[in-house]
Amino acid sequence: MQRSPHPSQLAAEALLKQHWPEHAPDRMSRCFARAHRLYAVQELPTCAIEPVERAAGVPGIVEDRAVRLINWYAAGVEVDVIVVEQLPTTNSMPSRRYRLCDGYHRYYFALAAGCTHIRAAVSPNTAPGADRVGGAAPQEG
Repeated sequence: MQRSPHPSQLAAEALLKQHWPEHAPDRMSRCFARAHRLYAVQELPTCAIEPVERAAGVPGIVEDRAVRLINWYAAGVEVDVIVVEQLPTTNSMPSRRYRLCDGYHRYYFALAAGCTHIRAAVSPNTAPGADRVGGAAPQEG
């Protein structure tokens, strides 16, 4: 059964059609950097990355940021890879082996463009329960 697209993917699709109608997934995927300063970079299937829900009050796709990203893709500018962390093997969606930590707009634009794979820096899961997309791991004390 195919899932409905995430609202951020739909917003990204609309912006791609408006600002870069001739986009091509292979051209976009070549824009992702080949290295990361901390973690090894791997080519991951987009379907292996857990969908992200932003915290209340945190905007989804922000248009001015999105348009800047589209312009970079169209010009072939290298952009940072997304950062994901490995999920424990007992997660609730076994086909989702990674959680997005950094790169919300880049991830959803890759989905919107039809990319089946994306370059990602893979971080080991070092802080269980940490909410990395909305901020740092909770501090004790």
